[in-house]
Amino acid sequence: MDIDEVQQVVMVWWLMMWFASDEGEQKIPTQQEWLSCELAAALHEAATGEKFLFSWRHDEQGREHCWRECEWTHRLNHAMETCGTLHTIVGLLKTFIRYESQLDHDESWHTSLLKDMYEGSAIYSATTSTFVPSRRMYEDARRHLECHAINGISHENLLRLCALYGQRMRPYVMRDLAYIKQHYFW
Repeated sequence: MDIDEVQQVVMVWWLMMWFASDEGEQKIPTQQEWLSCELAAALHEAATGEKFLFSWRHDEQGREHCWRECEWTHRLNHAMETCGTLHTIVGLLKTFIRYESQLDHDESWHTSLLKDMYEGSAIYSATTSTFVPSRRMYEDARRHLECHAINGISHENLLRLCALYGQRMRPYVMRDLAYIKQHYFW
């Protein structure tokens, strides 16, 4: 993915977070691990019609489960593979949240473009579990995408898709917020 595509998908991501937060009215999880699972679940459900109940810190039955990093990233990547490429946006988002193994001096870890972008951002905090996306974030992302078309997708269609997938994320966000509230005390 080149730098222009990364900028575009980050703006699509911010728009989706806006819609997943009920247009800035509700909190969403801060950690990118939660958000990547919620997006994978929304895309998987849109493509297959099946709910994707697995998440970063719980299993399909909602029980707490601390997955090894390679387990949950594998499951997330597998869910994304089932989505196909309905259109360009899904392809970009799949590339954005896909986790890849890294190895350096006998140490291994997983990373994604989302993780790389998130860890240096102003919203990332290891000490808080939720945030509310701002109207300015939405406006900036929308303006950027007005000026930088994505592979011939009209701006109106792009906004419609972001709203659709953001709204599909909402039930998964609510599920994870309930889990966070029950298990974390930040």
